[in-house]
Amino acid sequence: MIYLGVKSDKCYRKVLFLQLLAFSAVEGFILESNNNGGTVAVANGLCVTLAEFQSTIKQLHQENDELRHKMEYNRIESDKTLALLTSQLQIKFKELENNLTVFSNLKENYNISLENELSQTKSQIVLLDQKVDILENLKTVQQLQELNSLKQKIQSVEIQTHSLAVNEQARGQDFLALYNQTVDLKVRGNNRFFQLEQNISDIRETVAVTACAQNYLKYDTGSIIKFPSITTHIGKGTLDGFQSSGKFRCTTEGLYHLTVSILSLTVEGRFNIYHNEILFIIRTSQ
Repeated sequence: MIYLGVKSDKCYRKVLFLQLLAFSAVEGFILESNNNGGTVAVANGLCVTLAEFQSTIKQLHQENDELRHKMEYNRIESDKTLALLTSQLQIKFKELENNLTVFSNLKENYNISLENELSQTKSQIVLLDQKVDILENLKTVQQLQELNSLKQKIQSVEIQTHSLAVNEQARGQDFLALYNQTVDLKVRGNNRFFQLEQNISDIRETVAVTACAQNYLKYDTGSIIKFPSITTHIGKGTLDGFQSSGKFRCTTEGLYHLTVSILSLTVEGRFNIYHNEILFIIRTSQ
């Protein structure tokens, strides 16, 4: 919240010009054509020369041009930053897609190899079963010993088969976890990209207000200058209570450029600018 406070006992004000951020509007004096000497007579004996008035207008135009140049520079820098971030994200997404393809190929090759091993193991089991059937018909001790040896081999093959099945299940879980991590990383990248776009959009948004107070008013010490005349209002800045209270509420975060112009009859008259009830700027009339 930004407002102006008068510090002198008696301060007569002629023109106050307040500009926030981007654009300015020019408020003029009523010039009387019957005056001589290049001056304009104003109430209470205050005179402003036409040259001074034109100099003030020229200075305001220069400040406005500088502000437009700064805004254009910031816009170009924001576009460059967005392009760079977009390029980096696209490269990252491409790497993720390539990694996902490699992982899928590895999983497929592993499954094929494991199926071949299982097929060979099953063939061996069938062959051993056939041999056991033949040996069961033999009654000699040697044949029985060989039979026991074959049974032990069969048990060993079954153990190996079970171990291969367990390893296959574990590897499948590892691939699933890796795939889930890849998907999660891609989702987070998309969310981050959306957030960056939103932040850049907020930075490039323009908020501007130009307001004038009434002429020929006297302000006591500690009083707040009000701005009943709004000439320009651009962006999201709210004007609720601004015209009646003299306090402007900034609803959008960012850098605000503030310009104030006051003409006073009081020698060394002073006005202050407050930000959130804290003294921000002190200005004394020359």
